[in-house]
Amino acid sequence: MVIWSDIPTLTDILITHGPPLAHLDGDRCGCCALLAALWRVRPQLHVFGHVHAGRGVARVKWDQAQMTYESICAGRTGWGGMVKLLWYELTAWLWKSFLGGGTSTILVNAAAVTGLRDEHKKGAIVVEI
Repeated sequence: MVIWSDIPTLTDILITHGPPLAHLDGDRCGCCALLAALWRVRPQLHVFGHVHAGRGVARVKWDQAQMTYESICAGRTGWGGMVKLLWYELTAWLWKSFLGGGTSTILVNAAAVTGLRDEHKKGAIVVEI
């Protein structure tokens, strides 16, 4: 965690080798400590690769639903977490105009290939911040 704690809190764009846990990381092989650092820093854009099967783009909204989802992925929460996640999602859907925008991060897994033995190179991923 020491290396991740060195990321300045005012970072807008973060580039790392591998993904955070539960985000574009294939079969949940991302880094838990990096995920904790993202919660602290909340950059506008985080670009990484390494896990070829996770190639793609996702947006993370830093809210209670996201925290619950990540707890489920990390195995810290069981069925109660699923109920909690559904509750947060339903509440957000019903009351989204009152909840405000909140902060979010665009995650990009820019792996050049999509599988372990995939020889076909993929093109660039373009995102708008």
